[in-house]
Amino acid sequence: MKQIYTPTSTIIRSIVAILIGTIMVIWPDKVNSLIISVIGAIIILPTIIALFAFLFAKTEEEKKKSKTTVLVSLGSAVLGLIMLLYPARFVSLFTLFVGIVLLFAGVIQIIGVFKYSIQTKSYWMLITPFAVLATGVITVVYFNNITNMLLILIGVILLLYGVSELFNYFKLKKSIKTL
Repeated sequence: MKQIYTPTSTIIRSIVAILIGTIMVIWPDKVNSLIISVIGAIIILPTIIALFAFLFAKTEEEKKKSKTTVLVSLGSAVLGLIMLLYPARFVSLFTLFVGIVLLFAGVIQIIGVFKYSIQTKSYWMLITPFAVLATGVITVVYFNNITNMLLILIGVILLLYGVSELFNYFKLKKSIKTL
């Protein structure tokens, strides 16, 4: 059986986490735009493949199927193109959409759990639904700024992970030598 956890992989994982975390903390707005642009390019890719399938189809039946696929995937291509051309605007709209979804999810959870929590006198069950609702409200109100804060938080967590992984590696290596 091949060993997954090796000293080399630990060091590489740590360094990659520290690098990505640093980039996310220093340039969160650029990371946002890059992520949206990459997703936009990935969304466009099936349309390009469908277009080539249509152009190089040999039989009339293949052309007909490929033509339908190209027409259906044009909407995706337009969305992908918008994401490539205007990533910052799309990040804001996506964050707003996530905030609205969280608002509705919080309200639905509160309604679902409220009756049960009254019957069982277990009001602690309402903590998570109210946290989801509060997160939704904060996201909707501050949707332009929240994505950068989230990426910075993830970046800090990656930095902590990378540093602690390196620290644990060297600590473990030292304790193995003393045995």
